Amino acid sequence: MPRLQIMDTTIRDGQQSLWATRMQIGDMLPILPKMDRVGYWAIEAWGGATFDTCMRFLDENPWERLRSIKAQTHAACHAVSRPEPRGVQALFA
Repeated sequence: MPRLQIMDTTIRDGQQSLWATRMQIGDMLPILPKMDRVGYWAIEAWGGATFDTCMRFLDENPWERLRSIKAQTHAACHAVSRPEPRGVQALFA
């Protein structure tokens, strides 16, 4: 039987839904090591308007944002949503 794999979406969808994707990376960093210890299969960190919002409204480098998330979450892989028929397509370790 295949193992159940759980992906957390709060870093991408949680803040996108509640704060219109305006959460800065400094607000995310303190919780990321705790999320990493939970043992999620993946932490979804990118999708929708996150790239545009980083540059347009937050004055953050979107690539540095991803590097910062990756540096704080070692155990989980990181999911990037792309608009494709099969859902989440790109994963990077």
